[in-house]
Amino acid sequence: ARTLVQALDQSKKCIPDLLIVDQQLGPHSGPEIVNKLRERGQLGLSPVVLLQGDKDVKVLLAAKAEKIKHILSKPVDFDGELRGLLEQLLSLR
Repeated sequence: ARTLVQALDQSKKCIPDLLIVDQQLGPHSGPEIVNKLRERGQLGLSPVVLLQGDKDVKVLLAAKAEKIKHILSKPVDFDGELRGLLEQLLSLR
């Protein structure tokens, strides 16, 4: 999804197994999007991975408030760090 509205619409179809969200998606922060999905019951217990470009303290505090445990810095090592994390998180389900 490229916007909060698209994320909310897509999550109506099914609860995702895992959510990867950027620290900023349009005018909304990643933690804000996670909050909206949880408020609407559209996230369930799915793990969340936050991708961050800048180490913004406000975003990190908001991520902690939303219980986002997995934060990766960009540029992301897709074949290493991200792949390993995804395999670990999806095997727990």
